[in-house]
Amino acid sequence: MIRVCPQRSMLIPVISLGALMVSPNAHATAGIYLDGYGIHAAGMGGTSVAFPQDVLVTESNPAGMALLGTRFDEDFQAIIGRVHTTFASPENHLTASPIAPALEGGFNWQVAPKWTLGVGVDGAGFASNYGQTLLPNTKAGVAKASFTAFNVLPTVTYRPIPSLSLGLSMVLSWEQFRANGLVASGPDGAPIAIPSHGNSSAFGIGFGTGLLWQPIPLVSFGAAYYSKVNYGRLSGYSDDILAAYGGRIDQPSRLNVGIAVHVTPSVTLAVDGSRIYWSSVAVFSDPATYGWKVQNVLGVGLSWDVNSKWTLRLGAHATSNQFGTDNTVANILGPAVILRRSVSAGVSYRVTPKDEVSAAFTYVIPKTVVGTGPSAGTSIKANMQYLGIGYSHNF
Repeated sequence: MIRVCPQRSMLIPVISLGALMVSPNAHATAGIYLDGYGIHAAGMGGTSVAFPQDVLVTESNPAGMALLGTRFDEDFQAIIGRVHTTFASPENHLTASPIAPALEGGFNWQVAPKWTLGVGVDGAGFASNYGQTLLPNTKAGVAKASFTAFNVLPTVTYRPIPSLSLGLSMVLSWEQFRANGLVASGPDGAPIAIPSHGNSSAFGIGFGTGLLWQPIPLVSFGAAYYSKVNYGRLSGYSDDILAAYGGRIDQPSRLNVGIAVHVTPSVTLAVDGSRIYWSSVAVFSDPATYGWKVQNVLGVGLSWDVNSKWTLRLGAHATSNQFGTDNTVANILGPAVILRRSVSAGVSYRVTPKDEVSAAFTYVIPKTVVGTGPSAGTSIKANMQYLGIGYSHNF
C-alpha cells in the first residue's frame, strides 16, 4: 500500500499547478525555451546572438536578419524523452515517454541595401502522459497535460553603417493548454479530482529588439532584449488553477548577449549568455508553487566550413537552477525543466550554391531531483534527446 504522510498531503493542492509547466519548450534545459532555435544554432549549443546563420535568429537577436540577405529556412526538430517520477511517496511510481515535434522556419527579404524585412515562425508541442492517476484510489483521470504555442515574429532591420545592424521584432503568439488528472485536498484532507476544461487557447503579444556590431573582421558582438509576452485569459482554467494568476500563462522577459570570434575565414567560435526573468510571470514565480527565479543560460559553439560543400558544428549548453528542491512537486507534470546541460553536433551540406540541407543532434545529460521539505516523497528523473533536420534556400 502507498502511504502519504500528513505533512506530504499538503502538497496535493500544489499539483493543480504542475501541469502548467508542460509547455512547448519545457523539454529544454532553460524552462520553456529550446536550447537552440534554428537548425544551425541547434548544432552549436544554441549560439546565434552574434553569429546569425538562419532566420530563426529572430528568437535570439532580431538584428541578425540584417546579415542574411534574401533567404528561406524550414526546420523540424523532434524531442524524445524518458521520465520517471515518484509523487508524494517513494512508493508511488509514474513513468512517461514524451515526444514533441517542433516546426520552425521563415524568410527574409533584402528590400534595400540598408533594410531587410522578414518573419520567423516557431511552433512546438509537448505532451506528458503518465498513463495513470497521480495518486491511486482516486477518481481523478489519467495524469496528462499538453501545451502548444505558435509564435510569429515579423522583423525589420536597418544598417546605419556597414559594421552596425539594428533589429526590431513583434512577437505575435497563440497558445493552447489542456490539463487532466489534477487533484486537490478536500475539506477533510482527502484528495478530490479537479475537472479538466479541455483545450483552452489565448493570444499574446510582445516585442524584441537587438543590435549586432562587428568593429573589426575578427569579432562580432550582439545583444537583444525580449519583453514579456502578455496573453489573454485561458477560459475554464482561469476559474480554478489559474485564478490566482489572472487566468494567464505568459512568457517572461529575457536578455541575450553574445560574441563570435572568427578565428579564420572558415572557423568561428561563438559564446552566448542569457538571463530569463521568470520573476516577471506570476504563475512561474509564485514561491508557494514553482518558485522560479532569474535563470542564467550559457551556450558555446564552434562552426567549421570544411570546404565549399560541408560545414560541421559542435556545441554545449548549460543553465542555472531556477527553482529549489522544495518546489519539486509543482513541476512533476513538466519534468524536463530539471534538465540543465546538453551537448550538440550539427552538419550542413550545400547541394547547390543556393540550396543547403542541415541536421543537428542534441544530447541532454540526464538528471535526478529529489524533493525536500514540502516536496518530500516526490522525485523526478529525466533524460531527453533532440534530432533536427532543415532546408535553406538563398535567393
